Amino acid sequence: MRTFKKVIAGVLCVLMLASVIPFSVFVFAAETESGKMTTASSKVSALAPGVTETEVVAYDKNGDRVAYFVVNANIATNPDVQVKANYHDNDNTGVWGKASVIEQANSATEKRGYNVVATTNASYYNVSTGQPSGGFVMEGVNINGDGAGNSYPFFAIMKDGTAMIGQKNTFSQYSANIQEAVGGWSMLVWDGEVVA
Repeated sequence: MRTFKKVIAGVLCVLMLASVIPFSVFVFAAETESGKMTTASSKVSALAPGVTETEVVAYDKNGDRVAYFVVNANIATNPDVQVKANYHDNDNTGVWGKASVIEQANSATEKRGYNVVATTNASYYNVSTGQPSGGFVMEGVNINGDGAGNSYPFFAIMKDGTAMIGQKNTFSQYSANIQEAVGGWSMLVWDGEVVA
């Protein structure tokens, strides 16, 4: 119990391979319609110190209900909040497989002692093997290598604790300094400009 109390208060696991439809599809759908949506409600909840979740309910131009969730993790000022990449059985050795979000969160808790407070899907993956597409770094181990990392945009937590989004063909410039990373599919916005 003593060890558990020392465990990080708020650990976000960016979990991979949880469903056939990746998170990026939902984000893209919400963003492309956002100019035509009417927000009905917005509720902010504290998940842990330094971590909040905003639940937004909106209606599109056809009157269809759209609900989405945004997690804000204060990694810049709260050292107890971390963003982690995760995989089947919390494995960072490249042994491919598939697992649900709950199974991955449970593995992160059991194997590393993390207190997981929020999860999301990340990159696309090979449906036969479960191998993630693009960059994949877990606990400082560059599992997919620079070649795969350069193939797609990516989200990373650097070894100094800062977060970054990288464009396609730039992964290898940063890989030596990446602690955690997951691949994306396409950029929606870059430098304040819509690119999708």
